[in-house]
Amino acid sequence: MDKDEILFYLQQLSDALAKRGVTGEIVLYDGAVMVLVFHARIATKDVDAVFAPKSIIREAAEEVQELHGAPEGWLNDAVKGFASERGDVEPFLDLENLRVLSASPYYLLAMKCLSARLGEEAYDLDETSGFWSSTWASAAPRSF
Repeated sequence: MDKDEILFYLQQLSDALAKRGVTGEIVLYDGAVMVLVFHARIATKDVDAVFAPKSIIREAAEEVQELHGAPEGWLNDAVKGFASERGDVEPFLDLENLRVLSASPYYLLAMKCLSARLGEEAYDLDETSGFWSSTWASAAPRSF
């Protein structure tokens, strides 16, 4: 999904929440942040996020998939195993019924370092090297 697709699906998610009379919150991580916030990638296969209220947003995301052709599993919370309660997030987008935040640069780098993906997905360091300073790289992992 490219930037426009992700933003479209997030808007549709907000609309689906509005129909339910619910306001949700979502924190973006990984590829979605690289595409939307840092413009370091053209696209991502899914939107890794932590969100609340969980069951209602999951149901609304399935509706977006069915009605608007979003890829299966376009929104998932698999990243929750790596996310910390102490994680630093920043506001990204406020929609009518959905507040969208993103992992801060420090926090995203810390998560990338801790996940230390090798092999096919070892591109993490290449795509992040353009905006991380050596000071951040040495301090971020200890902060979270």
